[in-house]
Amino acid sequence: MRLSSSTAMRRFLKIAGPILFGILSALIVAEIGARVLVAREVIPNRLPSDLFVSAPIGWTLQPNVDALIPSSQGLTRIQTNSLGFRDTEHSPSSPRSHVLILGDSFTAAMETPQAETFHAMLQQVSGEETEFITMGVSGYEPTQYLLAYKQYGRQFKPKTVLVMFYAGNDMVGNRPHETLPYYSLGHDGTLDLHNFPYKGRFEIPLIAGGRSTPLMKLSEVAFIAGVFQQAQGPNQDSTLANRECDFLANENWPSVTEDDWAITEAILKTLHDEVESDGADLRVAIIPTKFEVAPEELTAFEQKCPVPANHDQPQVEERLETFFRENGIASHNLLPDLLAARQAKGEPIYIPGIDTHWTPLGHSTTAKALHAWLGN
Repeated sequence: MRLSSSTAMRRFLKIAGPILFGILSALIVAEIGARVLVAREVIPNRLPSDLFVSAPIGWTLQPNVDALIPSSQGLTRIQTNSLGFRDTEHSPSSPRSHVLILGDSFTAAMETPQAETFHAMLQQVSGEETEFITMGVSGYEPTQYLLAYKQYGRQFKPKTVLVMFYAGNDMVGNRPHETLPYYSLGHDGTLDLHNFPYKGRFEIPLIAGGRSTPLMKLSEVAFIAGVFQQAQGPNQDSTLANRECDFLANENWPSVTEDDWAITEAILKTLHDEVESDGADLRVAIIPTKFEVAPEELTAFEQKCPVPANHDQPQVEERLETFFRENGIASHNLLPDLLAARQAKGEPIYIPGIDTHWTPLGHSTTAKALHAWLGN
């Protein structure tokens, strides 16, 4: 005897219904539990790559976000303002004196708790009369420093604009991009801007790893499952091992050409002129490379990686300081400060391994040095 379709469905639901209900109930309980763990900052709720979005100057962080991400130092809470920078809200009409900080991943410091970043510490020790406004995003170079000042920073009428210039890659990061904004030098030596404003998608692999799917962004359980699946992807460890030598070599011994020098110097001169025309003062803090401060990291590198042919070339800082001096731009090399702190404390200034950023000691040392130099 054949059962009608409605009868077959009722029998199926009678058997499968409790199972489906149990699965659904378990998922709801798991989702509630996952959200509780996120609220207690036990597990993350976003991947680092999720936080980057396209913007007229190329990219920023996602505006108005409050996310917990995995980093090389554990979980880090990232909170951004309406402009897409890791900072609080600031008002152009504030009566306080403004210091604008432009920088890259050392300033964004996505592996460091917000209160332990150098700019947060600067704010803490500078009192209420001075307001520090931070505009730093991973991957920024002098091209973005100039564009960020013109697009976002100028409105705050800062008295001082501080550029955190990284000796590791800021010299080589201003080369032409296929779609992103970039500058070139015209025949008369002036800067020509291309691909601005940027209106495309954000597709720069600044942070290793994939982005969350729409379901991962909707459900914390789906997010954790997705993170686990990505971590178990093919050749994750071997890919990291294969790129570690090249990455650290490029960070510590950048292959800087004369064209790189020409465009970078032109961008910095233009930024200096723009800032001065607004009645402000441009200053540049030079961030040294990891191996300059951490010789033990250099030793570890030499034991497993080939030393590049340009390893014995002079560091870019000496020529940079000459350029700044000749163009009336105040600069401060952080190398002596970081070396002194490392010797005094006996603790690492840079995060060990493939991460080339500062530890909290690096941030506190930088804050102390900048506070004394800026005179705030």
